[in-house]
Amino acid sequence: MISLAHLVGAILKDLSQARMGSDAYSRDISRYYEQDPLLRGFSVPRADLESVELDLKFAFKSAKLTEARDMDTEDRIRSLVDEYKLRASKRAVDLLIAELLGMQEAHAAASGAEKQPGEGATDASPADDATEDTANSKDSKAQKRLDLLLYELQELKEAIAAENSQKAASEVDVSEEVPLKALWHQVVMMLEDSGLKQARDVIGKLLSQIAKNLESDKKHQVNIEQIAQSLYRGLEEKLLRNAGTDAFLKRIGVERKTLSDEYQLIMKPELTAMLGRFSEGLKMLIEEDDDCEVEVLFTAEQLASVPESSISSIKLRTALRNYKWSEVQDEEKDEVVRQLLPE
Repeated sequence: MISLAHLVGAILKDLSQARMGSDAYSRDISRYYEQDPLLRGFSVPRADLESVELDLKFAFKSAKLTEARDMDTEDRIRSLVDEYKLRASKRAVDLLIAELLGMQEAHAAASGAEKQPGEGATDASPADDATEDTANSKDSKAQKRLDLLLYELQELKEAIAAENSQKAASEVDVSEEVPLKALWHQVVMMLEDSGLKQARDVIGKLLSQIAKNLESDKKHQVNIEQIAQSLYRGLEEKLLRNAGTDAFLKRIGVERKTLSDEYQLIMKPELTAMLGRFSEGLKMLIEEDDDCEVEVLFTAEQLASVPESSISSIKLRTALRNYKWSEVQDEEKDEVVRQLLPE
């Protein structure tokens, strides 16, 4: 049975083919006009349809819910995955650097040494937050501490960019002769380079798998807590287990397990919230992508067999726009390209 979409599409397609046939005929007779001394002075005839209006009669036969015919669905899902992948990986790296910064500050305070990685940052510290308001809840203190560390981290990044004295390296010198500040710079640059890329890969693969499962089974249940734990383990493997981080932790006297526990404490809520938003957005995208296909009766014989009250009509008005090949300058490629542009 013919669907209404196919019927309307076929009509528009035939109009375009009719226009092409008319233009092809104009092309052929233009040669005679060129060769004939008298006709050469006249314009070559060419039919130009500005608009076409049709009154289409049809009767509805059935309507059913189908998979969407929109070819952009896959692209929209891929864009959603990319958006969350980039955002979550950047957040994961920033929070890890902020946590390392907090540990270094605690080490500097305990040893009485001058704060090195955070030079130029605010004079406030997590300890100040604790003495400011002892009535604050534990969660409020943790959030203040995290906000402060992220602020200091931003200033630190600007200082490192301005100084530009260190280059990223795949292998970090763990020698005790390496100054703590230089070691810190190496860790930050490593995490923001290779670490960020690895985090994007881990998060992207997991989000793509969630999208694949939901596409194949719209009733698929997503266990956010379980997925968040799995995602954290992947990030921990890529971001925490490397020579640079180990060297830095050794210098400030912190065990990797301590970092892992504290990092998990701040990352799990972030990952859980991110996965929840991603799943809801993905479900909405997939559900809204369902389509309703309408089957119609439209031939004279078919319409003669149904009551007149069941016959519907729709007016179609279409404009046939003219396009021509033109040469334009492509500024990005710095070359002349041919494009179809409206007249």
